[in-house]
Amino acid sequence: VTVLSGAGLTPPIGTHFVGWSANQSAADPDPAFAPGAAFTITQAVVLFAVWADDVIVNEFAVSYDANGGTGDMVDPNSPYADGSVATVLANGFTAVAGKQFAGWSTDPNATDPDPAFAPGATLTITGDITLYAVWISIDQYVALYNNNGGTGEVFDPDSPYLLGSLVTVLSGAGLTAPIGMHFVGWSTNPNATDPDPAFTPGSIFTITGPITLYAVWAGDAILNEFAVSYHANGGTGDLVDPDSPYLIGSLVTVLSGAGLTAPVGMHFVGWSTNPNATDPDPAFTPGSTFTITGPITLYAVWANNPGPSVKTGGSVIKNSIGIESRLWAGIPLTLGFLLILLARRRT
Repeated sequence: VTVLSGAGLTPPIGTHFVGWSANQSAADPDPAFAPGAAFTITQAVVLFAVWADDVIVNEFAVSYDANGGTGDMVDPNSPYADGSVATVLANGFTAVAGKQFAGWSTDPNATDPDPAFAPGATLTITGDITLYAVWISIDQYVALYNNNGGTGEVFDPDSPYLLGSLVTVLSGAGLTAPIGMHFVGWSTNPNATDPDPAFTPGSIFTITGPITLYAVWAGDAILNEFAVSYHANGGTGDLVDPDSPYLIGSLVTVLSGAGLTAPVGMHFVGWSTNPNATDPDPAFTPGSTFTITGPITLYAVWANNPGPSVKTGGSVIKNSIGIESRLWAGIPLTLGFLLILLARRRT
């Protein structure tokens, strides 16, 4: 038997056909009865349509209001799916008599446009939105500040300005920088990598037309940090510098070996950057300081403990390899030579 499609069925409202099942309560269709599949019939069978809920896609409108002007404007891409990005359109309305277009705002009573909705800006759609045209006197001009990828807003409370007025450039204090960046100034070019000295915060310029200043962001300096590590180098225990890592150029105080246990028969004499060193490096004497320029590991340097002394009378001395001798009548005698003398006396 070849399974038929559900083409002749009308689904319940808000659902659509997904397949067939021999189980009337099934939430998922049975692959054995997929439309077009074939099966061998051994008894009477009833196939029940399986329906699934339609996916509801939220769509929202972006509308433009002349707000006293005349004409119509329609965003050809509206409505937008939830989360979509919309580009703000340029003005297509005819201005109110004696006024000029300054920008858009979601407030129909706004006297200043909202820089977030400057023509060409993008916004993420999360609901219906209406942008109202903002009209200002034909002899006035707005000074706007755009966060240009940051967050927050800077509004000039004195805008709009009469032609020829002096405008003081505001700081970027109301903005939050993109991650890993900081504010360095303003430019009329949204793609500028260097701020325009003419628009340094606190500077003054003469307004001759509408102007938008875009925030210029620069990457934060990456501060190099380096670790100072201590290695027991055959001993046991751990020694950790609580101030590590250090910024490049910082002063580091060398720790003592107090947290380490020496290998058997040895004692701590200092540190070296060479794990095979037999002598410690004076530059890394405990308590001394050095300037860090990169990661560094200091290896413990161990020396043999002194050997036991032979105390059989006379003066005791130790040779260069740690074997002690005694002076007999001013003549240095080793332990072996003393034993020979004693043996001869007994005979």
